[in-house]
Amino acid sequence: MKCYHHRETEAVAVCTYCGKAVCSECENESDSHRITCCAPCAEAGKRDDVFRNAVREHFAATGRSYRVLSIVLSLVGALIAVGGIALVPVVFLYLERFDPVAFGLDVVLILLGVICLAGSRSLSSIAKRYQDIVRRM
Repeated sequence: MKCYHHRETEAVAVCTYCGKAVCSECENESDSHRITCCAPCAEAGKRDDVFRNAVREHFAATGRSYRVLSIVLSLVGALIAVGGIALVPVVFLYLERFDPVAFGLDVVLILLGVICLAGSRSLSSIAKRYQDIVRRM
């Protein structure tokens, strides 16, 4: 492959921004340590790096937010489920007669706790996906 600017010289690299072949005389190393053929390509590459870093940071922050939400939701779910389970003896042992409202409250609390725990698991998997995306960037 021949250099884009010097048609008689063999190319030693390819510009990472535009893809033009460059010889050892034409190749420039940009601030991001990438080979570029000219100053405009180096500037464009720098803008791309700034954008990529901003996107990476946004995805990392979003992943951290999902992780925190997952932890909070699992704690809330566990507390609600434990509260529902703790009320079971009250409904069956301490009340003089069976109270369907109290029993219904027990069932609702336990189910709500389980739903919160399942939701926290989903949020945790979403957070993991964001972390994987950030690692690949």
